Amino acid sequence: MSVLVIAEFDAHGVKPATLHTLTAASQLGAVEVLVAGHQCRAAAETLAQCPVVSKVLLADEAQLAHGLAERLALLVVAQ
Repeated sequence: MSVLVIAEFDAHGVKPATLHTLTAASQLGAVEVLVAGHQCRAAAETLAQCPVVSKVLLADEAQLAHGLAERLALLVVAQ
């Protein structure tokens, strides 16, 4: 079974809460991370280096810049 974690990040990097969530999720199975936003490639690259992450899903589009739940829900359902 795999676990999908939605990454929380800002211009300064990945939020510590995301890293804590990754650690907890790794106890359940393979961990996949969804990084969704605008100009968020750096956050995805950082998370790809995390040893518990098996896959990083990157959705980098201008329409995802504000983190609206409606847009994010469509990405989650697609996975």
